Amino acid sequence: MIWSMRPDLLSRILITEKGSGACSICSKYFTSERVATPEEVVRQLFLVKLVLHYNYDPISVITEYPIQIGITKKRADIVVLSDKRTPLIIAEIKIKADKDTEHQLVSYLAVARALFGVVVSETEIKFFRYNADGSLSRITDIPVKVSGDASYIVQDEEADVNTFGITKLMKKSNNTSILIINGHEIEIRNNKIMKYSNIQKSALNKGIVLSHSPEQGEWHRALEHLFLNAEDVLPSSCKTESLQSDEDTVNAVNTFGIVKLLRQDKNTSVLVINDSQITIKNNKLIKYINIQKCALNSGIVLSHYPTQKQWNIALEYLFSHAEDVQGPPDAFDSWKDSIEKYLIGKAKVRSIDIWTECLKGFSSDFDRGRQRRVADCMMRLGWIKKKIRVNDKTCNGYINPKSHDQYETTSERPWDEEENTLLGQ
Repeated sequence: MIWSMRPDLLSRILITEKGSGACSICSKYFTSERVATPEEVVRQLFLVKLVLHYNYDPISVITEYPIQIGITKKRADIVVLSDKRTPLIIAEIKIKADKDTEHQLVSYLAVARALFGVVVSETEIKFFRYNADGSLSRITDIPVKVSGDASYIVQDEEADVNTFGITKLMKKSNNTSILIINGHEIEIRNNKIMKYSNIQKSALNKGIVLSHSPEQGEWHRALEHLFLNAEDVLPSSCKTESLQSDEDTVNAVNTFGIVKLLRQDKNTSVLVINDSQITIKNNKLIKYINIQKCALNSGIVLSHYPTQKQWNIALEYLFSHAEDVQGPPDAFDSWKDSIEKYLIGKAKVRSIDIWTECLKGFSSDFDRGRQRRVADCMMRLGWIKKKIRVNDKTCNGYINPKSHDQYETTSERPWDEEENTLLGQ
């Protein structure tokens, strides 16, 4: 039997004929009436299924949920919210689903950071898990809400573990375990392992960002699966040998991604990491985790985590080969060339447009660190940071210095969209 033709679902649907010949549809659980298009009929049937078969409270099931994709606001057909009122499941409704439907679902899951996705058609329902690498994995079903409890029954335990990025758990001692996450070993106390947030913090110390936040019941079931398949290891298996030579030191510095250290003044240094430069106080350099935090603010993830002894040796090497710089360094940034090409022919530009249109990022990810990095690139390109007006709205942006220099500085610079020039008041 086709899922949408089940009597238990159809019995809870009410279709009313209007005087104009059109019909409206609603369900027992969601009383607001909608035009009974074929797609809406499928959606109402799945809404009933979420409440009747999966035990979700109708209050937590939202239709037409707004999701910001770049500068465009989209609306997901159905979103199920967790007890924390964050998206848990996103469902896309189509009469006939195709690959484009799955691609659309992936974009919604990535922005909303939901864990499960569903593609619902008239004849079939496909269930997916959103993975940490941005891909979809087919699973047998979505979680069932446990009545009166903030936990869920997950039917695909192994898929859960893989989605978290955890390959294996190894028992180091009665009190300590080692998690293998994306090829990295993370040692953690067993009394800390019960909360997934502690795993996220430990992973972040090694530069691994775990974006999913499962419900507590879901994590407990995945953890049970991990311990069931755990292996015993010797404590020495996770130890790293200390650096013994200059060659080892140089290799370690390169492994960290740090190319060079520049002395800006007696209290401040500049680290050249990959293609970017990061300014940091010297008293913060002692701990490598401070370097990771500063790098993360610029969108750079440092995945290695040396011992304190390794980092001290590497830091000594960096300072012994440091160079002096005067003022803010004219650093090379991997974003700079892309932004410079994007600015050609423009007299003004919004900050958010640089991020979404030029750098192809989601507006929800344009945090303070990335804003600073964009501002740094614009400063080096000579553009002037200023409040600008676009479409009769005032917003943060930048003005082309060549256009700016032609006029006296004023508090307002009206914009003529037709002539594409700045006009003096």
